[in-house]
This record gives sequence, C-alpha cells and structure tokens, in this order.
Amino acid sequence: MHKLQNTKLELKHILIIIFIIILAIISFVFVVGYIISYVDPKHSITGYSIAISFVGVFATFGGAYLGAKVSGDNSRKLYEYQKNEKNKQIINKLEIAASIKMIKVLNHSNIAKESRLNLYVAPEDNRTYDEIMSSGIMETLDLIDGYANPIIELLEDRGFCCKVKNIANH
Repeated sequence: MHKLQNTKLELKHILIIIFIIILAIISFVFVVGYIISYVDPKHSITGYSIAISFVGVFATFGGAYLGAKVSGDNSRKLYEYQKNEKNKQIINKLEIAASIKMIKVLNHSNIAKESRLNLYVAPEDNRTYDEIMSSGIMETLDLIDGYANPIIELLEDRGFCCKVKNIANH
C-alpha cells in the first residue's frame, strides 16, 4: 500500500511540473509578445508570432528527442527479446541433440541387459561354449562403446561446447 501511495505522489508531482511548464510557456509568449508590441505598436501581432515560433522551435526539438528516446527504448527491448529467443532456440536444439544421444544410450542399455541374460546358462543346458557365445552375447568393447560413443559424439559435435559456453556467458 505504501508503494502505491509513492506512485500517486510521484504522478501528482509530475502533473504539477507539467502544469507549471505550460503556464511558463504561456507567460513567456504573452510577455515577449507584449514587449515587442510595445516597442513596435504597428506590428503587435508579429511580436506574439515571434514568441510562439520561438516556443515552437523548442517544442519541435523536445518532440524529436522524446520520439528518439521512445524508439531507442523499444529497440533495446526488442534486441533483448530477440537475443533471449535465439538463446532459447539454441538451448532447444542442444536439448534435442542430447536427448537423441541419451536415447541411444538407453537403447544400448536394453540390448546389454538382454545380452547379460543370455550369459546365464542353466546346468542342464547342453550347448557348447561357441554356441552360447554366438547367441547374442555382446563383446566387452561393444558394451563400452555403446555407452561412450553417443556421449563422445555429443561432446565432439561441432559447436556444442561453444554454444553452451556462449549461453552461459550471456
């Protein structure tokens, strides 16, 4: 509640300042117009016209400044938004690439489980050693490669590490 009161108070001060500025401009026009018409009574309207033109010049510059400021603020906000969107797209691509590699690891894990089950031989099993080994048993190097290769590919993927570092730095 206290913060809301401060906002109203600030708005009240801003309105008072704007009112004083408008009053000062109107006073300036009348004072300068009166002085010029007093010096040259034949061209009294010219004095007011000069004062209004003088105020108009500053109003033009003020409007140009305000327009440039608003445009600059909007451009900055748009740039930040675009930068965040680009980072989100990069993160999404990285997540997809990582997910694909992890799916490969999961599939390999399932194959390794099946292979491990083939190693169990019941005592009444009369197959030879070669028959058992040829029945889908996975070699040790294949077992390790199935887990390691997708992760190595992910890390070696061009720009993966650089993209992660760039996003972390921003």
